[in-house]
Amino acid sequence: LQDLGRLIAGKGITRRPQFDDVLKYQLRSRLKPAPDATHTYWQDHLKDIRPAKFPRLLTKQVLRSGRQACTRAFTLNLDDLTPTCRKLLVSRQSVVSAAFAILLSSYVGDPDVVFGAVSSGRAMPVQGIDRIIGPCINTFPMRLNVSRMRTVGDVILSTHRQYHSFLRFDDINLADIKTLSGIAGADSL
Repeated sequence: LQDLGRLIAGKGITRRPQFDDVLKYQLRSRLKPAPDATHTYWQDHLKDIRPAKFPRLLTKQVLRSGRQACTRAFTLNLDDLTPTCRKLLVSRQSVVSAAFAILLSSYVGDPDVVFGAVSSGRAMPVQGIDRIIGPCINTFPMRLNVSRMRTVGDVILSTHRQYHSFLRFDDINLADIKTLSGIAGADSL
């Protein structure tokens, strides 16, 4: 939008770092092995994981089983989360991810759940990464065992800590994380 504003004002567009710089960094990262600390972190993070299949909801078989579906709509203004986030010193992303982990746990019937957590990728050591136009995202496996946590606050704080760990160990892609953890390429987390 800044570029558009400059054009409307009759000014030239400021030269930006190019997305090609991100691609070059990613290629270099793929060609060199990730540090041992990264390997250790992801192996420990997914140790003894039992990937759960998300249940098929409202299939013909379920509908014939006599089970009933109940729908309840609610609205949530993300600004309403701000006081809670400030109190706990966490992001809204951590709160929403924690809520999803609790919900997912109830759906799959297992307190130990894994789901994809998306990172902006803007922490890459690429000059001007914050001004590059293009997708820099990366996906990491968020793992939470809600049975080990006493309160919703504990789940939120654990989620927040994992997001921070992802920033320290983000020099690897999801396919390599799965390989390190002994999860077959075709298997989902």
